Amino acid sequence: MNEEFTLNEIENRFFIKQFDDPKIFFALSKGSLSGPSLKNQPYYGKNLGQQLDNQVKKFLSNPNNFKIDRTEKIVYLSAILEPSWYGKNFINKFGTLRKFKEHPAETRAVLNFLINRISESDISFLEVQNYSIKYITYDWRLNDK
Repeated sequence: MNEEFTLNEIENRFFIKQFDDPKIFFALSKGSLSGPSLKNQPYYGKNLGQQLDNQVKKFLSNPNNFKIDRTEKIVYLSAILEPSWYGKNFINKFGTLRKFKEHPAETRAVLNFLINRISESDISFLEVQNYSIKYITYDWRLNDK
């Protein structure tokens, strides 16, 4: 179509505005160590929901993106889930006033999203314990695997 786009333009213009599902953020790879891994196959409409669910689970299974220090009572979240990055985009679908009341609205929404995608023991910790949230510094180094 005789147009050129940066990856940022593609992300903002075609993905974020087109999809009303925060799972899309786990499919957008920046090619960095801290970002979601790039799939080696295309996303397909009929399989898109399952493919995105798999990407979310894969991302969250990496302790560089999500982990809980039960001893220190700290939940570590990927920097992409910060309110200033993608965190604010979870409010429309996953915002809640019932849980995680000690956290800001964006963080409550992210935590509410996470509880459907993590282990039962992690869910129990998030819903019952008092803890602080720390964001894992984003590693922009190239993921050349």
